[in-house]
Amino acid sequence: MRGLSTDITVAPCLPTTRVMTTQAPLHVPRSETSPESICLLRWTFQKDGRSITCQVEGNRSASSFDVCVVPHWDIASAVVEGAQTPIGAFQRHAEIAVRLRATGWSLARRSH
Repeated sequence: MRGLSTDITVAPCLPTTRVMTTQAPLHVPRSETSPESICLLRWTFQKDGRSITCQVEGNRSASSFDVCVVPHWDIASAVVEGAQTPIGAFQRHAEIAVRLRATGWSLARRSH
């Protein structure tokens, strides 16, 4: 675990604006068809012709959860943050959605 400060970015287009404790992000694209994970929530945002997806995934045993932020124009820079509980994962998703909206992104699609 490490604390993120205001000078560290969560993703290139998503600045972190407050301190929080989290696991170090993994810069690994996730597969939607991964047999060990289930997408619980997926929102896609758009701005200036670009799209970014923020989603919550849980493993089949509901023992771990991931919050994934995927910029569609640069999938290799996707960020995955682990969460201990579903509530923590959904709260983190909400924090990211608020930041995206505050910086001009609009919700284009939501599912699950």
